[in-house]
Amino acid sequence: MIKSQGASIAVRKSHTAVTYKDSMVVFGGTSESGCIHDDMLVFNFLERMWFKIKYGGNSGGAFYSGSACSVLDVKKQESNARKVSF
Repeated sequence: MIKSQGASIAVRKSHTAVTYKDSMVVFGGTSESGCIHDDMLVFNFLERMWFKIKYGGNSGGAFYSGSACSVLDVKKQESNARKVSF
């Protein structure tokens, strides 16, 4: 277990998460009691700190058991290539 600081984060399962640079973004999930979360959280690996993200627009409501991927551009001398993480 990694000791962390920042926002108080509820234990959850069935959430969606992706990593991007030095952070992990977590969305949704369910609590042990079955409560469905509709929040977005970021954990910064370098600072070991959690942040709650306020987002605008319509997220579609509470969400769990989703999937996501992050795509990064990897530049090579000869050509551009894409790396997809699941």
